[in-house]
Amino acid sequence: MRKVRISKYLKEMMPNDSVTNQTVINWIKSGQLRGEKRGGLWLVFVEEQGLDTLDLVTLLEAS
Repeated sequence: MRKVRISKYLKEMMPNDSVTNQTVINWIKSGQLRGEKRGGLWLVFVEEQGLDTLDLVTLLEAS
């Protein structure tokens, strides 16, 4: 899992939506989206894309 700024989250996950930063902050506050405020900066938790270590081991064992 990685933590990204709201602007980067919106560019990566919702490039064609008109969602505002405040909307994402409200989602974090209400628990609809995982994130945190660190200092004065809001961060969104984003799951990494790709294989998990356990998935990789399972894949290798299957072959």
